[in-house]
Amino acid sequence: MNRSCAALRAASLLAAALALGPALIPAACGGTASTDPTVPDDTTTPPWQQVAAFGGPGLSFSAAFTIGNRAYAGTGYDPTTAFWQYDPDGNTWTRKAEFGGAPRGAAIAFSIGERGYIGTGYGAGGNRFSDLWEYDPATDRWAQKASLPAAVRDHAAAFVIGQRAYVVGGMTCDGEDCSSLREVWEYEPLADSWTRKADLPVEMTTASCFVLNGLGYVGTGYAGPSGSSAPSTYLWAYDPLSDTWMARALLPAAARYRAVAFAMNGKGYLGTGIASVGATSDVVLNDMWEYDPSTNAWTQMPDFSGPERGAAVSFVLGARAYIGMGGGPLRQPLRDFWRTASPTGARTR
Repeated sequence: MNRSCAALRAASLLAAALALGPALIPAACGGTASTDPTVPDDTTTPPWQQVAAFGGPGLSFSAAFTIGNRAYAGTGYDPTTAFWQYDPDGNTWTRKAEFGGAPRGAAIAFSIGERGYIGTGYGAGGNRFSDLWEYDPATDRWAQKASLPAAVRDHAAAFVIGQRAYVVGGMTCDGEDCSSLREVWEYEPLADSWTRKADLPVEMTTASCFVLNGLGYVGTGYAGPSGSSAPSTYLWAYDPLSDTWMARALLPAAARYRAVAFAMNGKGYLGTGIASVGATSDVVLNDMWEYDPSTNAWTQMPDFSGPERGAAVSFVLGARAYIGMGGGPLRQPLRDFWRTASPTGARTR
């Protein structure tokens, strides 16, 4: 495959970004751990390196968050309550207490301080939820918190700024009658309370998000009213101080939904996702893009090294980003996980 100067420059930019250091971010309880495959040597060529596969079966539409130097992932389709912890030092997955709510996928997930949260989502029989559950890793227990005081929903986006979380968009259904949402809700954990904030400028579902410099960014996803929505290249920035949304540079790539996104080193990253759906297979992507808020511009980065996928999870631990799980082109559930190479190991292809 021919690699242009732009691709080579993108790989160099990724290595430089990683060198700067970290900056970001979902009754059985046992010690079962997954340790395959072995972490490759950091001198390998790909910009993404495979690490231990998820401890459970392959899942899409899962939820993930980080607390300290550990990541947590679980729920997903087929609707499940399974929940696992990832330790990057040992490269192991360990089964933790089952999620406290009903089995579901397409839930929101975030962490604030030493607690993680999972809520809303889609369950068996078409059930949707507005509940919220808090996870305490010190006790390995779940506690139910105040439910979102609005319609049940799934495929919403969620991000954290300071000590508050923001739940954005999503989809709600009454039987076969479904509506995409523009609503934005702020959750304050100390008061265990919700506050309605300024709506998104457009209805969005299956969008992706990251946080940079006190602003929450929400992009791609299905955009527009139900019945006329389509995959998008939108990027919107939310300022909680003024409670306003600002249009930012469109992603200069295929419109998509169910992409992953994360922030590192003062830049936002977005990639993978689904461009279109066929009768038996989907057009899925593995490209990666970097957003620079200082210039309001996107730069293409080296492609994600794993198989193309949509509805995956991503998180940041230390100086590395991780992407894993999701669904492949034939809608097969995936359990593989990948991390960015170390600053010295990332090389041009």
